[in-house]
Amino acid sequence: MRPLIYSLVIASLGAGCALEDETPDTSETVSAIHCPDPDHCTLVNGSGVYTEEFGFAGIGADDLMLMRFINQDGFVNMRGIYHDVATNTLQYATILINGVDYLGNSYDAVSVDETLTNPTWNLVATGTGAPLQVSGADVANLQIHFKHLGEITLSFNGYEAPTPGNVPIWTYNMLWSRNGSAPVQYCFRALPPYGSGQSDSVVFQAGIGVDPIDADVARNAAFVTLSCRRGGPATVRAWGYKYRGTLSQTDLFDMGLKMKRASYCGDASFYTLPNTPILITDDLAINSTATTDPDQIEASWGKVNGTFRATCVNLLKRRHRHAKFPPPYGAEFTRDCPDGFHVPDCSSLDRMVSQANPPAD
Repeated sequence: MRPLIYSLVIASLGAGCALEDETPDTSETVSAIHCPDPDHCTLVNGSGVYTEEFGFAGIGADDLMLMRFINQDGFVNMRGIYHDVATNTLQYATILINGVDYLGNSYDAVSVDETLTNPTWNLVATGTGAPLQVSGADVANLQIHFKHLGEITLSFNGYEAPTPGNVPIWTYNMLWSRNGSAPVQYCFRALPPYGSGQSDSVVFQAGIGVDPIDADVARNAAFVTLSCRRGGPATVRAWGYKYRGTLSQTDLFDMGLKMKRASYCGDASFYTLPNTPILITDDLAINSTATTDPDQIEASWGKVNGTFRATCVNLLKRRHRHAKFPPPYGAEFTRDCPDGFHVPDCSSLDRMVSQANPPAD
């Protein structure tokens, strides 16, 4: 039997921008425009993938957002995306970690890994080469150094260990500073007018690279994704879905990233907003809180033309019938996707299904 997920959306809200991840390991220009005003355009940093919808994660004036660490042969670099002010475009960058401090001593980063969102940094002491492993609560004592428009330091001023009985999620509150300046918060939840912009923490998840716009997943043992806790990867893991496992298990994780954002076409578009409680039922018995009545669901989710997406949508059962992409002044969802797929009305269920109460708007 194919895995099947049903989800019930109690309320919802969303944002976005288009982009394709990976290929060369050097910077490449992305055909998307930076949008600093969330009232009039969309933000890469607030698309619901690496942050909560309308949230933010970024470093400095060019809003460098870190996507993942990449283990190389004895060293670690990072993959990020930033706004190039000169051209007003988004660009990818691969950046080398050039040192790590731990409790006042200097180290080189050899590799980083993760188990159940608990990261392990493998270090060697600068000069002596003495090995050291840092994980769990001790990660909060790390300082990570790299160069991007100056000397950048990542630091942590707190952590939260998993709560017994829940899906294990280790979180760390991450700060950044440039050239020795005072540390600044890295992750924020939904920004005004959609939220108060409270601080958010970060989560490490190994073996995956997630596209920052359409949430497509690439699996690579060298990757360790770094996202905000209310972003897609950590949220879907908190629902109980595995990003490493059998194909049936990881398919549900990948679909969950689309469902979280109400990305019916499985692309850059999405039709949701922050703070959306979702009830879920699936045939792997991971969750079992939503109805399985096709007439009551919001959408069914599966894979069409190689893309995880909605395989059907009930237009009157969507979370917000008048949600637009790009928000808030774009177009409403019309069933017709840019790749030519016409999303039908729901009469049967596919691998994953979301359900929404009739929207208030």
